[in-house]
Amino acid sequence: MKYIFLFLLVNFKFFGQAENGNLLLLKVERINNIQIDKYQSELFVIALDTLNVPLKDSGMMPVVIDNFSDVQLEDCKRGKSFDINDGYTTDTFNAVTNYGGDNLEKIIDNLKKMNYLSDIKIKDLLYSKKIKIYYTLISGDYCVGKLTTKNEKNYYDDQKIVILSSPITIDNKYKISKIYAYDVLKSINFNYFMND
Repeated sequence: MKYIFLFLLVNFKFFGQAENGNLLLLKVERINNIQIDKYQSELFVIALDTLNVPLKDSGMMPVVIDNFSDVQLEDCKRGKSFDINDGYTTDTFNAVTNYGGDNLEKIIDNLKKMNYLSDIKIKDLLYSKKIKIYYTLISGDYCVGKLTTKNEKNYYDDQKIVILSSPITIDNKYKISKIYAYDVLKSINFNYFMND
């Protein structure tokens, strides 16, 4: 009985609580062997423990950097499900104004400095895709939230999403040891990249 309670406690803490710590930011580049949309790039995060070790089986989660309203952030922190695609909200965007744009600029400026992790080739019946994965460590406050729907392909995994909720710092000196590189690759849902 106490193990069930512990599991529920851990599960409850995972959603809807503001966290402060480090995340592994992944840039996943997809190179298709077709001319239209040949190069595509997306950002995801993986949770790390207090020793900056990737959490096994945590899975990659989409990250929202500068495209959320204050009410969406508050819903995330309170553990209330929300719709991240609600562009018609009348709410304010103070958090985005205060640090969201700066966070996005830091990440964009850092894209070419990220550490290389791996190349993976995926083939399907129509064409092949090459996936290149890069990573860096980001630090700051964030919230793991739950979306009301998962109809958008960007938010595919159990409706989980991460909102960066403070100014961040970036550490390119962080290196994933070979022991944990496999855990990172295992957390990536490669089926996601088979969709166009």
